[in-house]
Amino acid sequence: MSTVDVAYCLANPSQCNYCGKKLCNVLPFSASATTKSCYQCDGSDCLKSSARLVGGMATERGCISAASDLLGCTADGRNCATCNIENDGEACNGGLFPTDRRRCTIGTTANAYCPNPWDDCVQLLSSGTRKRTCRSSLSELERSFCANNTNRCHFCSADNCNAAEINFNYVECLSCDSAKDIRCATNPAALTSFVQCATCATALVTSAGKTTTVRGCLASLPADVSGQCTVTAGSSCQRCSTNRCNTANFPSDRLQCYRCVDAPCVSHQNVRLEYCPEYRAGDSCLLESNSDGQLLRLDCRSSLTESELNACTGRCQMCSTSGCNDPMAYGTSGSCVQCRSSLNALCRSEATQVASEPCTNPANSQCYVRLVDGVTERGCMSDLAASEHSACTRGQNCLVCNSRTNNCNTVQYPVAPLTCFQCDSRTDGENCKAAQTGEAPECPTYDTANKCYTIVQSNGDTVRKCSTAARDAECGTASGCEVCLFRGCNTKANSAVGVIEPPVRTTTPGPINDASTPVVSYTVKIVMMLGMWLVRARTSIAQI
Repeated sequence: MSTVDVAYCLANPSQCNYCGKKLCNVLPFSASATTKSCYQCDGSDCLKSSARLVGGMATERGCISAASDLLGCTADGRNCATCNIENDGEACNGGLFPTDRRRCTIGTTANAYCPNPWDDCVQLLSSGTRKRTCRSSLSELERSFCANNTNRCHFCSADNCNAAEINFNYVECLSCDSAKDIRCATNPAALTSFVQCATCATALVTSAGKTTTVRGCLASLPADVSGQCTVTAGSSCQRCSTNRCNTANFPSDRLQCYRCVDAPCVSHQNVRLEYCPEYRAGDSCLLESNSDGQLLRLDCRSSLTESELNACTGRCQMCSTSGCNDPMAYGTSGSCVQCRSSLNALCRSEATQVASEPCTNPANSQCYVRLVDGVTERGCMSDLAASEHSACTRGQNCLVCNSRTNNCNTVQYPVAPLTCFQCDSRTDGENCKAAQTGEAPECPTYDTANKCYTIVQSNGDTVRKCSTAARDAECGTASGCEVCLFRGCNTKANSAVGVIEPPVRTTTPGPINDASTPVVSYTVKIVMMLGMWLVRARTSIAQI
C-alpha cells in the first residue's frame, strides 16, 4: 500500500479491510461495520488480552475507528498493540497484553496476573496472618501497615517471587558510616541503606584520633564498642530492637546548625540545616561575616580548627540552640550598647556616646539596661542567664527594648541618680579644698541611701564623696564634716564646713577626798538614835 492509501485507511477504517493470508483479499468486501469484529472491554476484565493501556494500569480493547485512537502509543509497542482483522472478520485482539505482564501468587493461586503489567509481588505478615498479592492490589490500610512495618512486608519484582514463605524474624536497621557518607551523622533521614538485623545500634567510633558515627547491626560493631551500647540514651553507643529504630539524631544533644562554606551564604541552594558532623558536648552554631556584612560561613564551632577559630575573632557570632545561625535572621537582630558603668563612666548617663556592637547570638532580638549591685549594665538579652533573663522580662531593676531599633538601650538608667562632688585634696590638689563649681558627677554606684559628704581634717585635708554610711561612721574624728541629700550639694569651701563640736563635759562635781564622810556620819547618827530608843523602851518594860 502506498503512503496515501495507508493514510486514507487510517482516516476511514470502515472503508478498508486488512488480512494476512495468501489471496485473502479475493473475498467479497462490504464497507459495513458487520465485517469487523473486535474484543471490546475496559478495565480488569481485559487482563488476558488487550489493545491499549490507558492511564498506566487500566486496559482497553476495541476497534480502531479513527487515527486519534492511536495517539499516545509509543513506537516500542509498550503501551499499545494493534492487529489486522483476519479469518473472515474474527477478532484478533484477544491475546495477552503485554506478553510479559507480571504474575504473582495471589492468595493460594500462583501465576495470577496483576492489574498493573509492571507490578511488584508482595508477601506481608500482619497480626499473625500472612498474605500474598500484588502491590497494586493492597488496600490503603495495608499500604500504611507496610510503610510503618517494613520488616513485615516483602516486595519483589519477579514472577511468583512471593510464593516461598518469608521469615520475618528480623528488624531493619540503617547501615552507614559517616567516614564514607557524612549524612550518616548530619542527615540520617536522607539515607535508605537498610540491613536485616536482630538488634540495631548507633555508635561513636574513635580511630586514629578521629570520631565517626556508625549505624547498623549491633553484632557488626567492634566488641569494645558494642559492649558499651545501652538501651537508654547514651553519648557513645545506643542499641534498640524495633524496626528502623536507629535513624534518629545521635547523640540526642548533637546540635543542628545551618552550614555553608561557599560565600556568600545567602542562597538556599548552598545553605543546609544539618546536624554537626563532629559531635561535641556544648557545641555552638557559628555565623561568620566580613566588614561589609557579607556572610562568609555558616557552620558548627566543632568543625573549625583552632587557627580558624582564632582568625574568626571579631567576625563571628555564636549561639547554642538548634538552627540559631539562620541566615534569614542575619541583619535583623540589630546591635546593642554593651558596657558596665564600673568600667566605663559613660555607661550610666551618656551611653549614646558608647558604640553599639553586634550581639554574640545572631538570633538576639532585644537589648537591656539594668542595675547590678548599684552598677549600670547594658547588653544583649541573649547573653543573660535564664534567671537574669526572666528578671529583666519582669522589669526587676531592668529595662528591655527591641534591638532592631538603633541604640535602643542608651536611655539613662536609673533616672536622675544622686550627683556629688568627688575628690581628695591629698591626690587631687588644692582645688578640692575650694568651693566647687560646675556639674557634679553621678555617684559611682546607684543606691537610694546615697548621700553627699564633705569631710575636713584638722590639717585642712579635704575629701568630698558619695556614701551610704551613717554620719558618725564617715565623719569620725574629722574637725569639720557636712552631709547633704541633694544633687551637687557638697560645694562649700572647706573653711565654710561646719566644725564638729567636741563632746560637752558635765559641770556636776564628782566625789573628792572624803566627801563621802558626811553621808556616812549621818547614817551612823540615825543608827545610834534608833539604838538608844530601843534601850529605853526595854528599860521601861522591865520596870513595869
